[in-house]
Amino acid sequence: MKQFLNSTVLIALLVITGPSTWAAAPARSQQETTDEDFAFQGEYVGELTAAEDVGKLGVQVIALGKGKFKAIGYHGGLPGDGWNGEQLMRPESTGERSGDTMTLTDQFGTVTIKDGEMAIMSSDGIPLGTLKKVTRESPTLNKSPEQGAIVLFDGKNADQWENGKLSEDGLLLPGTTSKRKFGSHQLHIEFRIPFQPEQSGQGRGNSGVYLQGRYEVQMLDSFGLEGKDNECGGLYSVKACDLNMCFPPMSWQTYDIEFTAA
Repeated sequence: MKQFLNSTVLIALLVITGPSTWAAAPARSQQETTDEDFAFQGEYVGELTAAEDVGKLGVQVIALGKGKFKAIGYHGGLPGDGWNGEQLMRPESTGERSGDTMTLTDQFGTVTIKDGEMAIMSSDGIPLGTLKKVTRESPTLNKSPEQGAIVLFDGKNADQWENGKLSEDGLLLPGTTSKRKFGSHQLHIEFRIPFQPEQSGQGRGNSGVYLQGRYEVQMLDSFGLEGKDNECGGLYSVKACDLNMCFPPMSWQTYDIEFTAA
């Protein structure tokens, strides 16, 4: 019978597409896997100043590869920052990049992105407002371990991991399991999803955190998706996340999991 530690374990990890544990963070270099589309994807926020529904608008722009994009607008602000979770301000828009400018169109008008600013124009050619690109960050990113926490990964080696391997820049790669076993615990993990714009669904950096080998907290590039049980933050095949808070690919993100063993 396996022995499980029944303790409060703050396992903070640093990973590339999979799990890791807490430790001093290694240098967080950006993988050279981006392209010209990468600069346009992301989150934009601003005020609509000349429209029937004047107010704050958040927009998520998703890269689809080869200069193509889609965007989703949120009434009141971005998910977790103003959006009421009910009404989409602008349904899905599609667009293409041409040089240093990207243009999206939908039934309401035209959206143009250049130099980190999104200009929104009505179908009648009336300027409705300008949004600026923002970069959000998890409030627990770079979290220090609590007193008594068990550190499973410190960016120096993978000694506490079965078949553990490090990337060239000192990150714990996916496909590994901690040698120590845990019962009820708290887990802090920091992870980064790759930029794979031409992939879709489960093909976008699919990985996860397995708790006791039983329950998987999904890791996936779910930026701009619905937030289903097989998407980022969901308990795979069990429960969807309450709110899709997935940041754009190549962003560092965190899970802070409180697990109570059966």
